[in-house]
Amino acid sequence: MIRTGICVKCKQSGLTLLELMLAMTLGLFIVAGVGTVYLSSKQSYATRDQISELDENARMALRVLTEHIEHAGYAGTSGMPVQNYVIPSGTSITQKACSGSAVNPRAPNIINSAADGTRSNGGDTIGVSYLADDSLFVDCNGSSLSPECLPDKTPSRDIGQVYNSFRVDPDNFRNAVGDKVPALQCGGSNNISSQPWAQGVENIQFRYGVDMNGDRAADNYWTATQVQASNAWSRILSVQVALLMRSIDPIYPDSQSGSYQLLDQTIEAGPDRYKRAVYTTTIRLRNVARRVESD
Repeated sequence: MIRTGICVKCKQSGLTLLELMLAMTLGLFIVAGVGTVYLSSKQSYATRDQISELDENARMALRVLTEHIEHAGYAGTSGMPVQNYVIPSGTSITQKACSGSAVNPRAPNIINSAADGTRSNGGDTIGVSYLADDSLFVDCNGSSLSPECLPDKTPSRDIGQVYNSFRVDPDNFRNAVGDKVPALQCGGSNNISSQPWAQGVENIQFRYGVDMNGDRAADNYWTATQVQASNAWSRILSVQVALLMRSIDPIYPDSQSGSYQLLDQTIEAGPDRYKRAVYTTTIRLRNVARRVESD
């Protein structure tokens, strides 16, 4: 008999039905675990990105507000006091002719005065002005005042004032889920329409530090309504700013509501799935401190 080493009578063995079912069950648990980790990581990354963007938008908003509100009352090379360096509530800016065909401001209707607002319209507004010169002549949108509107080329010095105003537009554009995204808007002397500066600014509140005894320190921080009632616009030394920021896209899996303290105002927000945070700063109007002291 020739031996080939092959067992002819042996049958090929395989997995039983029970073993297959056990393997499939274990595989499903592994896939489910990996999927859960993936989805959780994806959500964490998306949340972190939204929070980082919220912080960056807040920094941008505070930077532009500080930069341009600080210019209030700047008198250029003339050294003469600037009237209405914080534009009083209800004041309408009049367009004036410069030399040649230039005008200032180009669109007076976009220049807001300092006024108290409501939750539904994005909160308060502010408007400031300064006198242009060869060193400082741009508005909050970075547009340069026409050379024909510089004070030394105009019929009267006040025609060369640069105006900047800020407000919140609650309907700036739509996000990925179709919701409205609010934004900080700037209206400047040399623009025909307001321009967005920072997205996600849902509400803004201003309080004005007034010096009523001439000691070059703010005695009280008042709303625009209180400043108007005391006719203290020429005694403003500083401006407190509070921003309620909102993420651009939803973050939370479920709707939430919250109360947020903006200076002396409590703002209710939600219910929705957006992340919110409050940011504040105080801006000192260095150009008007000496003026208040001498008044």
